[in-house]
Amino acid sequence: SVADGAGAGTVRGFKGTHDLTVTHQGIIQTHQDVVIDDTINNLQLPLAGSLDGSLDADILNAIGVMQIAGEDAIGTLTLEGVYEQLAPGTLHIEMTDTDADLLFADSAIIDGTLVIDTIAGLTPDIGDIFVVLLTTGTLTGTFDDVISSDLVLDVQYLSNQVRLTVLDILTLAGDLDGDGFVGINDLNIVLANWNQNVPPANPLADPSGDGFVGIDDLNAVLGNWNAGTPPSSQTNIPEPGSLICVAIAGFGLSGRQLRPRRRHES
Repeated sequence: SVADGAGAGTVRGFKGTHDLTVTHQGIIQTHQDVVIDDTINNLQLPLAGSLDGSLDADILNAIGVMQIAGEDAIGTLTLEGVYEQLAPGTLHIEMTDTDADLLFADSAIIDGTLVIDTIAGLTPDIGDIFVVLLTTGTLTGTFDDVISSDLVLDVQYLSNQVRLTVLDILTLAGDLDGDGFVGINDLNIVLANWNQNVPPANPLADPSGDGFVGIDDLNAVLGNWNAGTPPSSQTNIPEPGSLICVAIAGFGLSGRQLRPRRRHES
């Protein structure tokens, strides 16, 4: 059966005990010993790929992205079954300054890629330790690649868990003032030096390094907006869309003036 856009499908079968397999975006989940009788007319099987909760199934991540609890949310998937990830598969884990997604399974066989992302504004500290995969049985294999854009991590494969230790925090693109957060202060550095050559403009306002403060430098800030841990003095940071409109209006910059102008050669 092929499900519709709402995830609903119809299956004809005999009453009794069955194994049911659901495939969604490269992730195959098999529910064993499902009983179908006269009381069952609407069987709901949640998808493992973004679930925060428990699931009685074996999961084969063949070519998909397994993300716990969905994007920008921390949660735990308790899997009463085996988690197996093949080389084309990806396990996507998010973490904050205090917690991380956790996949908890009966046993696990891992390969492929582990991607670690921090939720904007909630960067952990150096030395913090997070368990991201835990089993009650055996853990077999290792990830071929561990990818993180803002953390240097030590990955430990123990008998029943994958444990991450934060070794370093990478410099955030767009963090011009070096406070570990991309926000208003960094935007103001760019706007205060807008359309100027370096020097006399502040070199901090030129993260692109092309000797001119313009669109590329503005995009370096907005492209990583709200990343890092905000200082206590910075709260309720506006969204980039509304923020840039206000900032540009305040500087009297029109859409035409926002285009990079020709640099003046000294």
